[in-house]
Amino acid sequence: MRRKGKLPEAFCAAILAFRSCGVPLWFLEIRKDPIVKFLYDKRVIGDRPNSAAFFVEQYYDPTRSVRELVPLAAHTILMGHARNGLAVEGLEMLLCENRDDITEWTAGAPELEALKMHSDCLDSDIRARLLTRLP
Repeated sequence: MRRKGKLPEAFCAAILAFRSCGVPLWFLEIRKDPIVKFLYDKRVIGDRPNSAAFFVEQYYDPTRSVRELVPLAAHTILMGHARNGLAVEGLEMLLCENRDDITEWTAGAPELEALKMHSDCLDSDIRARLLTRLP
């Protein structure tokens, strides 16, 4: 389905990146004036005003491995889609814990489907807990 409308000028591909070891990552933002920097902790780009970025800011733990941060990354992206489906769509992951351990999950991968189910359960649980009347 095609969507009509104009995307904001600052729009670019959304990337959520974590690092968990002493080696920095390169951060590259492709836009009219590209930016290249070192990434020492985390970076969220794309739909910047999206309130789903709260999850990364609240729960990111630099002592965790990249693989341990996968549910947080998936939930943040999926909630970003729930908040603004025009700017945030799809979930694919490329995990690089070291040069010999690279995992790619593309649309339809069973791992991504499990992460979506986990995120749905988490979202339902948060909603129920926040909207439960206390005695």
